[in-house]
Amino acid sequence: SFYGMVFLLEGSADYIIDGVPYRLQPGDVLCVPPGSYRCATTSGMACVAIDFVLQPGEAIDLPVVTPWKDFTDMQWMMNEINYEWLQKNDGYAMKCQALLTLILHKLLYERQSRQTNVHVNAIKRYIVEHYQEELTVKAIARVVNLNPVYCGALFKKVEKRTISEFINQIGRAHV
Repeated sequence: SFYGMVFLLEGSADYIIDGVPYRLQPGDVLCVPPGSYRCATTSGMACVAIDFVLQPGEAIDLPVVTPWKDFTDMQWMMNEINYEWLQKNDGYAMKCQALLTLILHKLLYERQSRQTNVHVNAIKRYIVEHYQEELTVKAIARVVNLNPVYCGALFKKVEKRTISEFINQIGRAHV
């Protein structure tokens, strides 16, 4: 009746979910849907496991196994959930739900962006944080340590729009 998520930190695990075998390595995330039969054998496994229930009609669309490789970006949230759950201070359940929602957001929506270019992500972040300043491709390229011509071409290739078009879009969104 609940979702089960396992973030494999060390070792390995062999799971069988509804009769289908899965082999997990460090950096993999296992998402077991509600109502699924599950069993596992492990070898030197260290993990973070979270079980949760969604409201009727709600669902998450994650594959059973998602390779993530590095949980650094989620580790503080996992630690905070653990701390809050154990302390049971006022509002702990709400805080744990919010942190779990952030983790799910990363898994659902940032997995696509993990495949984008690190320079393009840096360019976009810089533009969003400095949109009120006068921005030029040359200045942005300097910030992300790229040649201006290459910077513009890379952004256009990845984003399918120019840096200027992105700047204008961000400017319109803040009006």
